[in-house]
Amino acid sequence: MKSIAAEQHSYGPVSRGEILSRIASKLDLEGMTTDQSLVHLFQAKPQAFANHNMNHLLAGTVLKIPPVNSETLPTGYEASQLVDEHYRLWKKRLWIQREVTP
Repeated sequence: MKSIAAEQHSYGPVSRGEILSRIASKLDLEGMTTDQSLVHLFQAKPQAFANHNMNHLLAGTVLKIPPVNSETLPTGYEASQLVDEHYRLWKKRLWIQREVTP
């Protein structure tokens, strides 16, 4: 797996099928949990995600990789809660679409 230097300020364009967790795992964001990395990337450019959900990354977008500010970074617990909420809402939306789609 190719590592991306933290000094790099962007990633992309995102290919179809790429997911935020794989991108985050390539980044060298020291001192952050995986969930903190996901929230950090999502909050840097929320318009890169459909339905305001970190599980729906739009192909073709370029993600910003801002410097990590420990004062504004959510705790590991807070990040985990947000990631769980986004996942739950994403799954719910998929189920609703299946019920509506013939």
